[in-house]
Amino acid sequence: MEKENFWQNLKKPIIAVAPMDGVTDNAFRSILKQAGADLVYSEFVSVDGIFHAPQRMEPTMAFTEEQRPYITQIFGKKPDMFKHAAGVVAELGASGVDINFGCPSKKVVAHGSGVKLMTNLDLVYDIVKSTIEGAKGIPVSIKIRAGINIKPEDQEKRDAGEVEKITAIQMIDHIKDLDFKAIMIHGRTYEQGFIGDLDLEQIKGIKEIVGDKIVLVNGGITSPEIAKDILEKTGVDGIGIGRGVFGKPWLCQQIKDYLATGEY
Repeated sequence: MEKENFWQNLKKPIIAVAPMDGVTDNAFRSILKQAGADLVYSEFVSVDGIFHAPQRMEPTMAFTEEQRPYITQIFGKKPDMFKHAAGVVAELGASGVDINFGCPSKKVVAHGSGVKLMTNLDLVYDIVKSTIEGAKGIPVSIKIRAGINIKPEDQEKRDAGEVEKITAIQMIDHIKDLDFKAIMIHGRTYEQGFIGDLDLEQIKGIKEIVGDKIVLVNGGITSPEIAKDILEKTGVDGIGIGRGVFGKPWLCQQIKDYLATGEY
């Protein structure tokens, strides 16, 4: 039975803080909530780790009631592992579970996880479907990037030698019939890393594809002015702040104040 979809109850624009490994731990999430964040995520949690060593993973997934709505983000590459992990996340009481399709870390990509998964859209579909099946009714969301180039060996595996790049729009179009509730998109490609302009046109296109699903923009949001500009240009439901909160968790409340009054 589907549980409450908290996403639809959040006041827009939603000010979220994106999941960051080694950053969004239990203590920092509490600070972020006090500093105005509407939504917080865990650090990255391995689905393999949840399966093989659940007790070791539980501290990373621990949260306080004051942090709600709180989402546990999981990563890996095996659909059955995602299904199992989603069930564990639900049993531990998280408000939702998020799938990492966006991490550009060399270690994660070399493992075949994170943004690397975008190069195999059929696998992406199976992972999202399995996670929804295992989540015991809590809402499932996804974190993605604007795109990733396809290497020759990947093209051969996918029998799509003519494809040079997978975009976020292609990925979302491939899975749009699945019942995930929200997307956070980092508006830069894997190759851009954390530098360069966001692909705002593609973000607007994703919002058109998914309709009433929630879309959050992530990447380069370091000031209230930037946040307002991105929201106005894309028309999405909110933002996901990443490295912009390093040393200044109060940025969340500053953005809210600026959007409401023009001052902060």
